[in-house]
Amino acid sequence: MKRTIVGVSAALFGLLSLAATGASAAAKGGDPFIGHWTLNAAKSQYSGMPAAASGKVAISAVKGGIKSSVDVAYADGHAVHYEVNGKVDGSEIAVPGSALFDSATMLRGDRHTVVRTERRGGKLVGITTITVSDDGKTLTAMRRGISIAGPQPSYTTVWDRARH
Repeated sequence: MKRTIVGVSAALFGLLSLAATGASAAAKGGDPFIGHWTLNAAKSQYSGMPAAASGKVAISAVKGGIKSSVDVAYADGHAVHYEVNGKVDGSEIAVPGSALFDSATMLRGDRHTVVRTERRGGKLVGITTITVSDDGKTLTAMRRGISIAGPQPSYTTVWDRARH
């Protein structure tokens, strides 16, 4: 059970890291990923992993990259908190502690789309596409696990922009 929960945390890390690819654009005024997000558990779907009951994400631009903070609570009572600080430019990023992947690369498809490619031990294990709606109110992360080293969890999580 702990392995899966860490995996969900790593997936959320990726969500934040991917969102960060536009940090330099945020500095220029208005990256749609930057801000505070609240998990909409009722609209989120999971396969091969437990569902998160609630979650909050804060993403901000910092010099040379992003700073993100994640808090997730699960229906079984487990909670996870972690922070991600770094540059996101398409190069490989280590993801320590993840049960799903140990490294990722992120590329921005357009202003509202980021694609994360996830690897474990150098092998591709998942691809997550993260989008922000045109109105900037909803962030959606769709992960599709790739079964190279056993079953890989998949999910679609929906996050609502929080007012702060």
